[in-house]
Amino acid sequence: MKVLVAYATVTGNTEIIARAIASAIPGADLKKLPTDVNSQNYDFIFAGFWCDKGTPDEVWQAFQKEAKTKPIAYFGTMGGDPNSERGQAWVNKVAGLFPCENFKGLRVWQGKIDPKILAAMAKMPGAKPMT
Repeated sequence: MKVLVAYATVTGNTEIIARAIASAIPGADLKKLPTDVNSQNYDFIFAGFWCDKGTPDEVWQAFQKEAKTKPIAYFGTMGGDPNSERGQAWVNKVAGLFPCENFKGLRVWQGKIDPKILAAMAKMPGAKPMT
């Protein structure tokens, strides 16, 4: 079986998960998005994203539109706790955004937030420190 692990990342969180997935699957191809790789040449795809303003990033969205014709599992990272009530609501929202008959699952992990975003948020009125 030919497996592709493709991911988008800004802070490196999603790349860490992608590398772990690829290392557990002998012969898996690991590709950072955007990529010119043809997803149709694979039997199974793991597609990784990062949370961008409450939705998966645009680079990942463009890739998964073509890739979802193959069996596909999504994985992602977010700054918040994916096991919290708010995090679970977001995970459920993401699962419903990109329905496809080949969808095999979704898993989301918490990761670090881009320092530029933290700095911008700290300047907002009534801001509370984020960790």
